[in-house]
Amino acid sequence: MDLVAVKRIADLLERWGARLGNKLLNAAEIRPGQALTAAWLARQFAAKEAVSKALGTGMRGGIYFRDIRVLRSPDGVPKVQLANGALQRATRLGIETIHLSISDESDYAIAFVVAEGATVVEDTAKK
Repeated sequence: MDLVAVKRIADLLERWGARLGNKLLNAAEIRPGQALTAAWLARQFAAKEAVSKALGTGMRGGIYFRDIRVLRSPDGVPKVQLANGALQRATRLGIETIHLSISDESDYAIAFVVAEGATVVEDTAKK
């Protein structure tokens, strides 16, 4: 789960402009002509953070914002696609499906993730 203050994202958006979107988003996440509003970016950010927590790493260890894609089905249901380090980590953990719920109010965005699949225990002795 992750909770984000929309104001925090608004401040970052004001400071960094489009560069913030370039850091957080994969091109597949942005629809043509879509404005990068603080509320929308806060929902995307919360979702990506929640997914990274479900992967057990947060945004480190080869997990990057752009490798976690938060898309919407035609009927608006949020979907997750993983790439690169995020996909490798999910595969190592035996994660087959990631369920995502996103909600917001004027001041906050929240995301909740459930990752499911076969249980694989990592060999921590190698670390």
